[in-house]
Amino acid sequence: MTRVVTGGPPPSGPSDPDQVGLVDWNLVLYCGGATPAAALDFVHFILQYKIRKATLLKLPDLQVVHVAGASAGFALPEPWRLADMKGIEVPQPFAVLPPRGRRHVLAHLERSQCEDEVQGEEGQKDEPKYTLTFFGGIYHFRAASELNRIAGGFASTGAEEDQREYVRYVGLTPEATAMKQVILVLEEVLKHLPVYFVNMTEPDDEMVAWLRQQPSIIPAAGALGPGS
Repeated sequence: MTRVVTGGPPPSGPSDPDQVGLVDWNLVLYCGGATPAAALDFVHFILQYKIRKATLLKLPDLQVVHVAGASAGFALPEPWRLADMKGIEVPQPFAVLPPRGRRHVLAHLERSQCEDEVQGEEGQKDEPKYTLTFFGGIYHFRAASELNRIAGGFASTGAEEDQREYVRYVGLTPEATAMKQVILVLEEVLKHLPVYFVNMTEPDDEMVAWLRQQPSIIPAAGALGPGS
């Protein structure tokens, strides 16, 4: 299945309520499956149709810029070819509307303990604890969130008491079992959807470094988050 989204602004309210860099009227194609082959075939079909209708003289040179480059892991359908990445700035996925709804999925990381962790029984500092909160366009993933028992609740989104929204969150520590819960959300709940990541801790925090290694986590600055 292929979906074409024109990116028109909403009839009322801000176009980019979460300040992720959304641009009105940006066109985007979304397709199901492990590769973008269906979307590329759709573009090729439209161009061929234009040639038959004499609105296009000949087929242009069809090139694809893939963020994975030559290691994309799939063969491009004819007549597409991989473009040279040199000098090309790949656009952020948040400049266009998401596959469903008008809000992208955002996540922000907070440290649950102060810098002076409480000393344990043997004089060792406890491992730092964090909360990774997902918000924005998470409504469309409610069934998968419930199935995987991802905790949810309401968080403040502004100065007014009634400015709240529903969020999903994961409590974690720098420990393998805890980190698996984050992988569960990114892969099984969100299905590798790009997530706009807002760091509310130190820039060189070890948990931030680990999160940035996850393919669907896109670091960004300046987004609004619950409680910000």
